[in-house]
Amino acid sequence: MTAALQIGLAFGLVAGLLGSMAALSRIAAARGWHPELPRKMVHVGAGGIGIALPWIMAEDWQVWLMLGLSGAAILALRTARLRTVGGAVHGVARQSFGDLLLIAAVALTFLLHGDRPILYVLPLAVLTLADAAAALAGIRYGRTRLPAGDGGKSVEGSAIFFLVTFILGMVCLLLLTEVPRVNVIVLSLAVAVFATIVEADSWQGFDNLFLPMGVLIFLAANIDAAPADAALRTGLILAAGAAIWAVTKAMGMPGHVARVNALALFLLLSVLYPVNAILPAAALLAISAAAGPARPTEALSSVAALAIVSFLCFAVEPAFGPTAVNFFGLAAAGFAGAHLGLWASGRGGMAVLIAVAVAAGLAAIWLGVLAVTPAVSFWHPDIRIAGSVVIALATLLPAVAPGIVAPQRALRIALVAAGPAGLLLGYALLTGDTA
Repeated sequence: MTAALQIGLAFGLVAGLLGSMAALSRIAAARGWHPELPRKMVHVGAGGIGIALPWIMAEDWQVWLMLGLSGAAILALRTARLRTVGGAVHGVARQSFGDLLLIAAVALTFLLHGDRPILYVLPLAVLTLADAAAALAGIRYGRTRLPAGDGGKSVEGSAIFFLVTFILGMVCLLLLTEVPRVNVIVLSLAVAVFATIVEADSWQGFDNLFLPMGVLIFLAANIDAAPADAALRTGLILAAGAAIWAVTKAMGMPGHVARVNALALFLLLSVLYPVNAILPAAALLAISAAAGPARPTEALSSVAALAIVSFLCFAVEPAFGPTAVNFFGLAAAGFAGAHLGLWASGRGGMAVLIAVAVAAGLAAIWLGVLAVTPAVSFWHPDIRIAGSVVIALATLLPAVAPGIVAPQRALRIALVAAGPAGLLLGYALLTGDTA
């Protein structure tokens, strides 16, 4: 197939998807369908195309072209002029970023799955089929609401989600791996339990990103382990998750925030050495401290921002070669410092002293983590001084000028905390020895 035909295929798939969305919007409006029905129909269609992309497209650049075109189309559909065309995905009252996050999920799973199809197919299959089945079952049969997520999840929908995920896990593991039969059942059950918890606690469409990424990380961490080893490792990680849950609850935060913190730490410990999870754990607790019990939605938004930064840092190694773990630790320290600095801003004349002490402590922890991190992580120029300055600024700015990070606090803090770490990473990739 020539390059022109490959490009034409990408444009044709996007055009076909947009045409289907427009047709569904008209049919749904004419027949008075529930808004979730056309949304999930588009969701299944788009997810199905996403799953098939590596086999439809002959080369990787075609996949990236397709994803880029899809992202541009989704952004265009959010404009007032084209919003009626995108009614099939924008017809629900709640705010959702699910359409954009679905594209991000396909991109990240494609980048991170390596040469193991199971790490690509199963996460996206769960997102595409289990999520749609749960939503439709919840609409038709949902009676008991879950006190989590965005308030729209039901026990009945979650039960269907669990069953579909369990079946998908067994089918995909049997067809795409050589995992022993007993392990297939154990892994499928574990993935179903884990994914059901993630889906139930997601909000504003973030399950479109958190769900496939969570399944990918969980599966990658456990698929090759012996059942006993996997059980022991999972048990230890669960204990750490339970600890951060208990601390978050002790801070007065609602159960939803505590569970999200526990899930976040669980995933972090699944891919990081324990020492590298210290600063992200501190960031999660600092987010809860800054938001306080009165603003749980603000805490959830900040955790989502930290999660997105985490995913982007994890994607650096498959994209460029070297690991970004040192820069991720720096970004996490920035998150912790910025939120604790914001918390200190309400302490009057003590704000600066508290912020200085926090910045010094976080910088010391970060430098200590660097000291015990494996040498292979140090492919880049020395960033200890620059990183310490970044942590100090990220902590002091919100403490002395809290208006800098308001409004849209989660986004602004992410820029203050992770932006400089990202710039250092970009400079290191350009100048460091990444061979």
